[in-house]
Amino acid sequence: FQFAVLFAGYVPRDSAVLASMDAGAPCTLPSFHCFGATDASVPPDVARALASRFADPVIHKHEGGHVVPGNAPLRSALKAFLVAR
Repeated sequence: FQFAVLFAGYVPRDSAVLASMDAGAPCTLPSFHCFGATDASVPPDVARALASRFADPVIHKHEGGHVVPGNAPLRSALKAFLVAR
């Protein structure tokens, strides 16, 4: 993989997967993390915990909940991330 794009991501609960992630910590794969400020399914602190396992995460927090917004700010941020790759 050349990069990761994650929406409402969270640290895996599976111990084998988690051990594999921790073995390469922090992950140097470029990453874009998008999550909602009012997400009750994957709260912002949970999404930030995953982002913190990446060396230089790009974080885009929107004001909504557990949704992927189709608004201009997200499109612009994601486009800038992808173009940089």
